[in-house]
Amino acid sequence: MKPLIFPIHGEALAARLRWNNKPELVIVCIAGDCFTNAESWNKHSNFSALVLGPEQIEPEKLTWAVNNCICLIEWDVGPTAEFIMQVVKCLLRSGALSVSVMPMFVNHDQPIKYFYRDKQQWVTNRESLKTYHPKKGLAHVA
Repeated sequence: MKPLIFPIHGEALAARLRWNNKPELVIVCIAGDCFTNAESWNKHSNFSALVLGPEQIEPEKLTWAVNNCICLIEWDVGPTAEFIMQVVKCLLRSGALSVSVMPMFVNHDQPIKYFYRDKQQWVTNRESLKTYHPKKGLAHVA
């Protein structure tokens, strides 16, 4: 039998779920100061923080113990949007109720959108918090 490979702190979350002690929120810390952020989150019993380390570049090969959990991805500078979407899909396929992506690198003083007069349309100016929910069939997640 193939051994289970979890993200960092994933085994602790799996054990917690086996004892029916589901956290209110599972935070997946990626890039930046992810280890320190996870340590801060894990001080609170209502939360469980996982770290996707720089060596874990294939999230689909990991075991995500997030069934029936609400998840938040703290996305810091480094990974591409495509990589973050891979993680979102993995979490949803693993049974997450929802996955929110919070870009930590944005300047919140800058507006999210602006009106482009020449084309008469609103244009997205920066990343913002987005939430994804599982779709029926899960083959077409996110």
